[in-house]
Amino acid sequence: MSWLVFVVATLAAWRATSLVTTDTISDRFRRRLIKRFPARVVPLYDPNGDEVAGTGQLKKRLLVELVHCDRCLGFWMSAGAFGLAHGIGLAPSWKLCLLAWPAGAAVITGLSDHV
Repeated sequence: MSWLVFVVATLAAWRATSLVTTDTISDRFRRRLIKRFPARVVPLYDPNGDEVAGTGQLKKRLLVELVHCDRCLGFWMSAGAFGLAHGIGLAPSWKLCLLAWPAGAAVITGLSDHV
């Protein structure tokens, strides 16, 4: 895989990630997702494994967490971008495309939004 393919796929994953997680164009989609999958109360447990009465914390659903987490969604967008690059013949090894490169690209994608 050339560096050009890596850079282009990483930039594509970054743009797709920021489109879903932060851009105002997808606000309506995120609001509908939160309404469809509301947070749930997860009880807290003591060291014996028994539920402590009257305690709990709100926990977001996985899909809602995914569209709000730059690094989480960045990994999956990167996996898709590199899988696509492999599918059209730009990247030789599918193992490298689906495991190593997306992890590196996800780090770049997630960190770029915090700089």
